[in-house]
Amino acid sequence: MRELGDLVVDVSARGDRATAVYRALLDAVRSGRLEPGERLPPTRALAVDLGVSRTTVATAYDRL
Repeated sequence: MRELGDLVVDVSARGDRATAVYRALLDAVRSGRLEPGERLPPTRALAVDLGVSRTTVATAYDRL
């Protein structure tokens, strides 16, 4: 499990990592930890922080 600020993403579990990132972001939005208009980190930076591919993060961002 990795944490970025208040964003906690469990990418160690089997399954779709893009979905894990998406769900963590969606949870942060719904709980108010990500404010409207707040910028998300660049896909490359978040991918490096989480240890996943940039495509994984881009897919999660696209789903938002």
